[in-house]
Formats: sequence, C-alpha cells, structure tokens
Amino acid sequence: MRPTYETQGDVDNEREVMRLLCAKWQCQFAKLPKKYALDYVLIRHDEVKAFAEVKCRTNPVGAYPTYMLALQKVIAAKELTRSTGKPSMLIVRWSDAIGYTHLAGEYKVRVGGRVDRGDWQDVEPVVDISLDDFVMWATDAP
Repeated sequence: MRPTYETQGDVDNEREVMRLLCAKWQCQFAKLPKKYALDYVLIRHDEVKAFAEVKCRTNPVGAYPTYMLALQKVIAAKELTRSTGKPSMLIVRWSDAIGYTHLAGEYKVRVGGRVDRGDWQDVEPVVDISLDDFVMWATDAP
C-alpha cells in the first residue's frame, strides 16, 4: 500500500483557503472522500455548484512559469464535470497569492513529478497549466 503524505497541517491549510474563498463566493464547502480524487465540493443553497482540488505551496507564484498537476487529477476533474455539468477547478495558494482555474482545457501531457521522497509513483503523467490561465484572487496570501 502506498504511504499517505498528506499531513493534518496540509488539510488545515486547504481548509483555510476554502474558508477564505467561500466567504468571498458566498458558499459553503465540504471535504470529499478520497475516492473522488478531488478535495472539496462547493455548495450554495444545498446545491453542488463546483468541485475543487486545493494545493498549498510555499514558493511565490512566479517561481515557475506553469503549475504542474497530475494527469489523474485532470481526468477526475473532467469526469466529474462531464457527469454532473458542474465545473471542476484547481485552487492554488502560493506564498504570495491565491489563484484558481477551471480544469476544462486541453493540456500537453508529459512525464514529471517529484523525486525527493524516493517513491517511484511520484513520477507520472502530468500537465503544465499556464499561470495565465489562473484568476488571481489575492496577493500576500496567508
């Protein structure tokens, strides 16, 4: 069985991002079970409005020209959108900004990932999402 790398601190950081954005968007959020592959569902008036994958990074938004995301996340997002008609989005908090993008585009696929943990499953098909695709909501993010 593959180790779980997500810590309680990671979950707490994601929830803080969701609290900030849902206050702005006037909605609520709920954590999704792992079988859904994405992290959260956004709800307004008891109706699901969107699905979200949330990432919290320690680097500033301009450190890399793109945001790398596992292809499996994109596949899951597109399947949720196809099945429900509700948008799926990627929300990223960098050290100095929060941005979001809808996971609806066509992306070039390559092999990438991290190698610092020594887990061969961390290298997989990925997509690079242009920072220009993100709507930047906040700067000097917490």
